[in-house]
Amino acid sequence: MVDMSPSSLSTYPRPSVAVDVALLTVGAATDADPAQRLKVLVQQRTSTPRGPVLPGRFVREGETFADAVAATFSEKVGLDIGGAEPRLLGMYDDPQRDERGWVLSALHVLALPSSMLEGIEGQLLAVDAEGHLADGRSLEFDHDDMLISAVRRMRRHYEESPDPYRLLGDTFTLGQLRDLHEGVLGEPLLKDTFNRRMKQYLTEKLVGGEPVREHETGGRPALVYNRTKDGTLTERERRRLLLPRR
Repeated sequence: MVDMSPSSLSTYPRPSVAVDVALLTVGAATDADPAQRLKVLVQQRTSTPRGPVLPGRFVREGETFADAVAATFSEKVGLDIGGAEPRLLGMYDDPQRDERGWVLSALHVLALPSSMLEGIEGQLLAVDAEGHLADGRSLEFDHDDMLISAVRRMRRHYEESPDPYRLLGDTFTLGQLRDLHEGVLGEPLLKDTFNRRMKQYLTEKLVGGEPVREHETGGRPALVYNRTKDGTLTERERRRLLLPRR
């Protein structure tokens, strides 16, 4: 019979446990950078080891992961995420991952609209096609690996259905939807193919029985759509969305 008394547990080594958060968004286009881009929140550690990191903190006694993640957002980021639910993506348990000692970390991922992220602590930095920081810097600890995993997960979801993380809300034009998907995926998409594939999950927004239109940059006002159902594209449909590589 295995002894599971409290005294027996004290004989086992105890690692420190932390949470880290990949907070992702799609930055709005600007005059200097007309393309929307996938970005991640990065903070600067001022104590050793110094350098850029994903936000995080150690789990306190009696806390759940959810408690620690909520505290990370409120204490480290200065952000009230309301009813948003960060998702646990994976555990990072390499005994050598932190030079300060044996630390396990639970990576959580959350994507929010850029409009919610004004005035937060840290920088929103663009990521490249591989999921690294686009400016070429490396993150401390194993946070580069964490970021790559988080970016791949988000991109996979955006290959499968229209704005699954609700960054645009429930109403948008097809142009806005395509711009968002191109920003997440980091690749141009075939306009006609994209529109045709996505329309099966959308309906035109009506007011007084008439379709609503919205002015976009150039061209005539575009139809506004409501999301009517969730769904996923087939592998063949996903491949056909991308422009041919040169």
